[in-house]
Amino acid sequence: MFASEQAIVMYTLRQLIIPCSLAGLIGYQSLTVLPIILGALVDYRGFTLANVGYVGSVEILGMALAVAVTTGLINRVRRNRLAFGAAIALGLTQISSAFTLDPSLFFAERFLAGLSAGCMAGVLASTIALAREPERLTAFIYLIDALLASAFYLGLPLVIARFELAGAYALLGAVTILISPAFLMLPTHGPVAANSSAGFRKDALRVIAFAIILSAATAALWTFTERMALHVGLTVRQVGQVFAGGLLVGIMGASLAAWVGDRFGSARPIMLAWTMVLVLALAMCPICPHLPPLFSASACCGFS
Repeated sequence: MFASEQAIVMYTLRQLIIPCSLAGLIGYQSLTVLPIILGALVDYRGFTLANVGYVGSVEILGMALAVAVTTGLINRVRRNRLAFGAAIALGLTQISSAFTLDPSLFFAERFLAGLSAGCMAGVLASTIALAREPERLTAFIYLIDALLASAFYLGLPLVIARFELAGAYALLGAVTILISPAFLMLPTHGPVAANSSAGFRKDALRVIAFAIILSAATAALWTFTERMALHVGLTVRQVGQVFAGGLLVGIMGASLAAWVGDRFGSARPIMLAWTMVLVLALAMCPICPHLPPLFSASACCGFS
């Protein structure tokens, strides 16, 4: 079945760059805009910091579950149709969240959004493996998505200021649905599927368990970062500019990490980045004396 399609398993950069870059932008949009959205939940929907932490955790948990399942079954389905369907589901969920005020239903919608985004992320990861030059494709995806995500960071605060949180979710949903036809350009199939082994299932369970533990720390880190920026006098618009600038600096950091890794080993840039994050987190103590213990703990867990 699909033998003629499965025989073609390697694709050029030109064939994959557009759909994969858009898949990265849409699949990871929940994580990208999470600090802005979580802050808006506090400001406009009356959520507490603890509650928005749960929102982030539920969404990330949904992503982790979907990625684990999708990557295991990716060669049994048409991946371009899976990505298209997941994008439509994500877009509709985002639009629905714009008008949902019931907390229980809102949490369910965010979990569904995480599942949809996780399917996109799983398709993306599996498709990169089909590229003739996966490292080069990954670098281009990171560069393009960083630039596009910067536009989200610059635009969402303006939308939230004018239309509140509903406007932000509606914008994200509309953009997702408009982009979704591009995912039909993804390859239909990869190599012939093999049965999942016990080792794979064990690894998948470990990944899910790790994601569950890490999601709380990650969500807390992003939330407290946005809250602390407001605490020191920045506006929401300025916070978006800071995040956008951080993405652009991240491009330079990735280039530096690649250079250091080639010459001194891959462990050096990881340890250097972890140390810098820890030092900067501790340096926030004089600025926000009531938040740093939690922020520092989140930084250690989230970036280790």
